[in-house]
This record gives sequence, C-alpha cells and structure tokens, in this order.
Amino acid sequence: MLSGECVDVEEHGSCKEDLAEHVDDVHSCEYHVRFNTCEEDSEECSVEIVVGDHTYNFEDCEEAEEHFDLPDCTDEMEEGSCMELV
Repeated sequence: MLSGECVDVEEHGSCKEDLAEHVDDVHSCEYHVRFNTCEEDSEECSVEIVVGDHTYNFEDCEEAEEHFDLPDCTDEMEEGSCMELV
C-alpha cells in the first residue's frame, strides 16, 4: 500500500490439492483469511476440511496443520516438501 491506507483484506480458496499430497481421502479443503494491512496481529485464518466421511472446522489454520501433522515449513526442507494450508 503506497498511500499508507489501512485496508481490510479477505482471501479464500481451495487448499485441497496441497493437502491431498499429505492426507489420504481428502474431499475438500477451503480456507478463509482476513487481516488488516495496518494491524500486524489482525490475521484470522479458518479452514473447513472434509476427509472421508468427516468434516473438520478449524478457527485457526495452524491448529489444522497440527491436527493433520503436516510438515513444518519453518524447517529447511526441499521446496514442495512442507505444507502450509495458506
């Protein structure tokens, strides 16, 4: 933001393809992220994941990453071998 204006940003989309590399039988994975460009701690991330017959709703994307024991992207790994839902 060159003008220095504060803006609320919302992003959403599918994370199915990325998650399917690490979890079997993924039917869907939809994330929703909201944040304000001027507030560093304002990010909210939620995700709904359908695996087999179970639907998981997480109000925190990191909680979902831990639940499915996804590789940590902060570790030095080959590109593409870690998984962040967003």
